[in-house]
Amino acid sequence: MIIFTPEQREEFLMLQEGYWKLVDPMPILGGDYGVDEEFIDDPEYAHLHEFLVGLPIQSAQVISYNSASLEQVKAQKLAEINQEADRRLNDLVAAYPAAERSTWPEKIREAESFAGQGSPGVYLPVEAEARGVSVGSLAAKVLEKSHEYHLASAKITGTRGRHTDQVQALGTIEEVQQYDHLAGWD
Repeated sequence: MIIFTPEQREEFLMLQEGYWKLVDPMPILGGDYGVDEEFIDDPEYAHLHEFLVGLPIQSAQVISYNSASLEQVKAQKLAEINQEADRRLNDLVAAYPAAERSTWPEKIREAESFAGQGSPGVYLPVEAEARGVSVGSLAAKVLEKSHEYHLASAKITGTRGRHTDQVQALGTIEEVQQYDHLAGWD
């Protein structure tokens, strides 16, 4: 569900003296309607009027904050918080290819085993040789990077949880609209 502020909804469509005016081109009910095309609010266009004011549009229900319930506005804000958390978590690993990231659990197990028992495992000796470093230095690097990642991801998930708790505690639509979900991540 997408919830527009009144200003965003105004950019999407405008109600002017009984006319709906489309300000973005979009396919509507099998027909393509262009920018600035107007529809008189009469029985001939009743299906279009209903479509524009609340039926699903490209798999999203478009409603204004003026008609949204507190729970709908909260749901939208919580989705924004989750998107920000996802973006930040993805940024932590963006520099590494997915195939390499898939090896991290095994590398961490082997590095922990090497640190505790001196057993290098199978993966770390091969990577260490390819990099031209000792298994011990690679194991230390793996554990250091793992620790850094877990601290950073814990801060992100904790901040997401704090924002979620704070939004859930808000009592009015206006409070939710004004809540700054981008504050306090760093």
